[in-house]
Amino acid sequence: ALGLRCERAHHNYLHNTENLNAWTNWFGGLPGLTKGFPDPAGGNEAWSFRIADIPQGPGVAGDMAGGMINSGNVTPTDGVVHTAEIWLRCDVVRQFSFGFSDAMAVFTATPTWKKYKFTDVWTAAKDLGRLCQLVFGYFTSELAAGTISADTRFYLWHPWMWQGSVGMSYIKADNVAPYADQEYHYAD
Repeated sequence: ALGLRCERAHHNYLHNTENLNAWTNWFGGLPGLTKGFPDPAGGNEAWSFRIADIPQGPGVAGDMAGGMINSGNVTPTDGVVHTAEIWLRCDVVRQFSFGFSDAMAVFTATPTWKKYKFTDVWTAAKDLGRLCQLVFGYFTSELAAGTISADTRFYLWHPWMWQGSVGMSYIKADNVAPYADQEYHYAD
């Protein structure tokens, strides 16, 4: 269950958090990314893509990589801690990268929904104007060997980013950021 708490308002520095297809493609993007899959709150608002739809990345032939970047409409305060979070799961145990441009970390997704959190000091010179990015990949040899299925899917829900490291709740952000909700609201 998601639980409930009351907290002070904050900003979601990201934009288009309800339309992940509006994010900028990284490498070849995530072809086939669609909305309408079961989410952790019991709705059908999660986004998903098949692993086999990930295009050839910039590396060696057969190294498939794709992702998306949210550059937002704001520049976070330089030298201050910021946090990005996203709910994510995969049909199988599989790694992905998440974070701020050059300051990303590798996480391991499982078949169970989990909220992944990345916290780091925002450095404009290091983060190149990219507020948040997600990267997924595989090797074609994995498909050929049968270690993964072409139909393996990742599922994503409610990305957000804010200043600080204290856990915050998701705030929907359309095409303008930062988006602030009412002074107090219920949190997930």
